[in-house]
Amino acid sequence: MHRNLYASLTSILLSASAAVAQPANDQCLQAITIACGQTVQGSTSTATADGNAINCVTNISAPGVWYSIVGTGDAITLSTCLNYGFDTKLNVYSGPCQALVCVAGNDDGGDCEQGSTVVFPSEVGVNYLVLVQGYDNSIGDFDLSVSCGPITQDHCPGAVPIACGESLSGSTENASLDAIAFCGTGIQAPGVWYTFTGISDPVTITTCESFDYDTRVNVYAGGCATLTCVGGNDDTPGSGTCSTFSFLPDENEQYHILVQGYDGATGNFQLELACLTCGTPTQVFAGAGDVNAYISWQSMNPGSTYVVEVGPIGFVPGSGTVTTGTVDSEDASAIINGLTAGTEYAFYLHEVCGDEDMSLRVGPLTFMTLTTPPAVNSVCSGALPLACGDSLVGNTMESFFLPGPTCGPANITARGLWYALVGNGGTVTVSTCGTASYDTKISVYNGACGDLECVAGGDDAPGCSGNTSRATFQTVAGETYSVFVHGYAQQSGDFLLTATCAPTCSPIANNDLCSGAQEIIPTAFGTCSPSSGNNVCAFASGAPNPPCTPYTPVVDVWYTFNTGSQTSFTVSLAALTADGVNAGLYTNCDEVTYMECMPDVSGPWFLNNLETDTDYLIRVWNSGGPSAGSFAICIETDFSTGATTTGSTTLPLIHPNPARSVLFIDQLPSTVVQAQILDTQGRVISVVRTNGARNVQVDIQDLALGAYLLRMVDPANPTISRFVKE
Repeated sequence: MHRNLYASLTSILLSASAAVAQPANDQCLQAITIACGQTVQGSTSTATADGNAINCVTNISAPGVWYSIVGTGDAITLSTCLNYGFDTKLNVYSGPCQALVCVAGNDDGGDCEQGSTVVFPSEVGVNYLVLVQGYDNSIGDFDLSVSCGPITQDHCPGAVPIACGESLSGSTENASLDAIAFCGTGIQAPGVWYTFTGISDPVTITTCESFDYDTRVNVYAGGCATLTCVGGNDDTPGSGTCSTFSFLPDENEQYHILVQGYDGATGNFQLELACLTCGTPTQVFAGAGDVNAYISWQSMNPGSTYVVEVGPIGFVPGSGTVTTGTVDSEDASAIINGLTAGTEYAFYLHEVCGDEDMSLRVGPLTFMTLTTPPAVNSVCSGALPLACGDSLVGNTMESFFLPGPTCGPANITARGLWYALVGNGGTVTVSTCGTASYDTKISVYNGACGDLECVAGGDDAPGCSGNTSRATFQTVAGETYSVFVHGYAQQSGDFLLTATCAPTCSPIANNDLCSGAQEIIPTAFGTCSPSSGNNVCAFASGAPNPPCTPYTPVVDVWYTFNTGSQTSFTVSLAALTADGVNAGLYTNCDEVTYMECMPDVSGPWFLNNLETDTDYLIRVWNSGGPSAGSFAICIETDFSTGATTTGSTTLPLIHPNPARSVLFIDQLPSTVVQAQILDTQGRVISVVRTNGARNVQVDIQDLALGAYLLRMVDPANPTISRFVKE
């Protein structure tokens, strides 16, 4: 008994001792303040894991300790290189501990073996949180040094301007890794930044003039705080591991170029910005039958002449067989005839816009011809006839892959077969439902084979086994429709395609098409007068599926509203006889542009940060059939707060959302005098005075469950956001 009592007391004392020995800055909320020019000693030897930490450039792999530093507007350098007793890592965040946002991170940087160095551009007054941790559970002692200096091109705000025709020398050898999302390529290595604006001609950005490592180029539109991916490139075909990216810029837009490397590679390069009146072909692809090849690409020069030169692998340009023709549209294509079956070929492509005015040449690229002839309907021009009541057997194994437009959920990733159906003015359903050996997709188009326009698409139809498909569409009498049966991912196999025709339901919803979107006038909170909608007599459009319902049919109707002077709105949407509805926000019917979506809407849908005086589109849908039915929709806003500022505005960070007892409001402008909580009728139910604080906490324990508005009373820029009490 005494031995057991002694063991228990020893365990308690050891536990207490361990708790006392934990560092004062063991947790994020206990972060120790540091400043420029300081060096502080620290240790993670008795630290514990912090549940707030998130992976940031380098993953969280050991217990760590926390520091905080207020931004000065300079580049802040944090380093453990002066003294480290273990393999350190550094992670830098903004935001509060409960909602950290990755800023920068490093493992083994600073040319000091297992020490770490991270550099990041800071914003004046922003509080940054720094986590010092270790590799693979390593712990120990360290010195953390802090230095501040000018922001260089190592960071987006220090981007070096580059102009048309310039070629600038650069190096990434002493750069740091950027915490930025995938853009054409992954971001895997330290990089440096360049910027340009005011250019309207097609541009080609390349490192191929001179490079001594495997480069990558990524291009973004917008300012550093709002970068939007344009595209990127890793290896330039025919030129090795240098990088080339071409596109048509908007002269009113600012663009940023990041030059980085593959798999951590760094080195020296020459960056050239070529501005051409004849843009370079992009997204070049080749697919081949046995004696023909089909080349497709994106062109910036419709009406120009294309030149494709084909030859054996390794042939010298000028010695191959040339095919020319007219570029009919941005979606350009060419057919190469007279090839030999079972042979690998190389080819080059360029466009001629006028006398002595031609694009850069792309290539060499390669393709391999088939050893046996493919099915005649492997290409659109060879489509087999399909009529009402037909049941046709096909096998996509007899075809080859060619890209094409995405219709609804049916993006093209696998080979397929084509059929042609002449409309009778009624409704046609084409289907592989339960009759295919693989996961099928169906795309339906109208227009000529070289200029197809989406009508409908189908993937994973409700009630169809084996992920088979169905597409239903309204036809125009005498118009020819191209039906393409293909597969999910790279799947292929045999199928039975049926075509069923029926009279079209009546009346068709007036807002079945985006071009006929029904206008909704936003009203003040508490004055909603719902509009009724119905998708029973509506059809799935050819617009690509939104990310929130990527595979199911989208039988939709459309609405439109104008924001006026407001930037925040609440959409109230409720299914009546419909078996649930989904909603998405879009712009531009001519080229439908997706913004965000909300699946299974069963309450208020909050739309924030919209542009003033702008027309937006709301798409409402479900899978149709037995799920179709009626619903109610209205849009409300707070007319007491109008947008009064121009340029970019950063809304306060509200978290967590939904919240239970405490709501945190961070990054408040100093001009905010109070925060008001309103109910959905716009009535003020609580006021919180901010007294110039950047971060405040709001007790919401006594609020009833539901949705609320949070208004920031700011003479310079009043804003309104939404939150949910759960």
